[in-house]
Parts: sequence; C-alpha cells; structure tokens
Amino acid sequence: MTYLIVGCGNLGSELAAALCAKGYRVVASYRSVMPAVKTVALAECDVTDPLQTKRLIERCGADELTVFWFASSHNIDRVQLDPPAAARVNIEALEAFLAEYAYRIRRFFYSSSDCVYGDPGSDEPVPESAPTDPVSEYGRQKREAERIVERYGGVTLRFSLLFGESCSGKRSFSADIEAHLNNADALELFCDSRRCVLTFRQAARLVVKLLETETLPGVINVCSDEFLSKYDIGRRIAGKLNADAGALIPIPFEEKAGFAKLRVKSIRLDNSLLRSLTGLSYIESGL
Repeated sequence: MTYLIVGCGNLGSELAAALCAKGYRVVASYRSVMPAVKTVALAECDVTDPLQTKRLIERCGADELTVFWFASSHNIDRVQLDPPAAARVNIEALEAFLAEYAYRIRRFFYSSSDCVYGDPGSDEPVPESAPTDPVSEYGRQKREAERIVERYGGVTLRFSLLFGESCSGKRSFSADIEAHLNNADALELFCDSRRCVLTFRQAARLVVKLLETETLPGVINVCSDEFLSKYDIGRRIAGKLNADAGALIPIPFEEKAGFAKLRVKSIRLDNSLLRSLTGLSYIESGL
C-alpha cells in the first residue's frame, strides 16, 4: 500500500509526517513550496495537467493506493473573482483524476470545509446530515466536488478552522500572531466569529486514527469540541509565549464588511460521529 497525498500543504505535510512515523510508504505532491518532510517521496505536480498527474501516479509504482486529495484553490476572495480558474483545480482536476485512476485506488479521502453548510443561524451543532447551502463560490465548488467524490465511493472530511504551525515550510497565521505579540504590535482579531478549531497536527492525527476503521461513512465532520474565535486563539498563543496579550485587539466580525460578505460568522460542527469512529469522548484542538 502506498499513501498518496495530493496537495501537500499545511495539513498534508503533517499527515505525511504522521503516516511516515508509522512506517508507511508516502508519496506527496506539492505545487509551489516543497514541504520539509523527511522520508517522503515528493513530486512537484500541477493537478490541472494530466501529464503531471500521470507522472505522479507512476511514482507510486504498482501499489494499491490510499489517496488524500488536499489540492485546492482555497482563497475565498480569489475564487469569487474568477470561478472558472478555481473550478479547474477544485472540480475539473478532481473529476479527471478519479475518472482516470479510480481503478488503482482502494480508499479515497477528500478534504472539504464547513463552508458547504452555509449559515446555520445559531450555535447549535451542525451534523453531517444538515442541508448544504453555501454563501460563497468557494463553498459551492466544494459542494460540487463532494458530489463527485460520493459518486466514486470516497470519504469527504469536512474540516472547520485549521490553525497553527506545520512542517509545510509555509508561513502560517499563527506565526503572524506570534510576531505581533513578540513585537507588541497591535493586531485586530475577530472576537465574535467562532469555529471548532483544530491544529494541523491534531487534524492529521485524527485522520490517521480514522484509517483504523475499514468502512467509513461518506461524510465526516472533522473538528474539535473547542468553539473558539481568532481572538480566543490569540490569547492562548500569548499564554504559551508568556506574552502580553494587550497587543491583540478584539473586533466584531461585521466590522470587516467585505470579508464578512462571503463568510459565515460562526458555525459549530457536530463531531459526535467523529468521536464515535475514533473512540474519543472529547476532542481537543491541539492549541
């Protein structure tokens, strides 16, 4: 068995490290920044180019594959401005890959988002069975991709807010918070917009845990039990650094009107299915 990670960014690099730690053979692709993950066979790959995806599959040899599809055009504002360009990555490349290589794939996992649900209108936990009604083009493309994955019998993992450092080599928002705290520079953070936060590392551990179950449902909410705002996260980071949190300025979500227009203020995912599948009674964020 070869574990293929398509789109080895923040989450993918942590998953690659976790799988390698278990002794699994891992092949991973990246688009621009090479992850700093040892013992992983890395390959640069533009998923919209069939020749490059073919070479990526060839790197896996004749092994049966477990595939994690994390490739995505995920900047919500850019997707909204140019839907066709984003769809080439978010929808067309995914469908072409599965049409061509489904016969090689034993298990397929797709990384989706809580944005497919749209605005729940309350802080009540949202289960996997809830209707989907995304407010942005990004959410709509994720929903369409989920339907493709369903047709091929794959598993969709709906993540909420992923945070923290990773071994991807990419600078994270948590690093920006640390820099502001260390330099006592003011940083505005939303205090009333909340998600069920996970660190990239904790999310990767949960995905590896799910691999222990042979038969999984088609959609799983992957998130913690901790319902936090970015301001809450900032204060936690300050506590770990023993830094003065006074540089963090709490602001309401609606203050950034352009940002808020394409995003849901708060959404609390129901993770009871995830807890049942992993045997965990409570899931920490990892922060």
